[in-house]
Amino acid sequence: MRSAGFTFVELLVVIGVTTILLALGVMSFRSTYNNMQARDAAQSITSSFQLAQALTRKKNMSAVVTLDLSANTVKVSQDSRTVSALKLPVTTVGLECRTSCPTPSGSAYPFTFTAPFGSLAWDVKVTLTRQSQTRYAYVLGQTVIAEVR
Repeated sequence: MRSAGFTFVELLVVIGVTTILLALGVMSFRSTYNNMQARDAAQSITSSFQLAQALTRKKNMSAVVTLDLSANTVKVSQDSRTVSALKLPVTTVGLECRTSCPTPSGSAYPFTFTAPFGSLAWDVKVTLTRQSQTRYAYVLGQTVIAEVR
């Protein structure tokens, strides 16, 4: 006659299956988290470029977006005053310019939006990577775009 309850083997099987399912869930969460961080970084870059463009148009004076590739930061300044500074939640920041990039100061690249229209002299592609997740932000003259998948 069998008593009520679970056998030791049944209990081990349930614990094993639960452990496997939890491990798969954690791996999926990590990938989703890295994807969100890369997407947020692309949005931050885009917002910074759009802020500089708006400041240029509003105050009719140039604004500068400084992208530091080694510190993974982006800073918006106008009239030698920092308006916004952000640390990007990514592991790698890359930069491509269609023509030539502005002259860097160390690893920091200053992009100047000129008054009165807030246009940029360079067409820029910023690559943001966190683990295996990559996102892009583009600035093409007066157009600022973030590629979000």
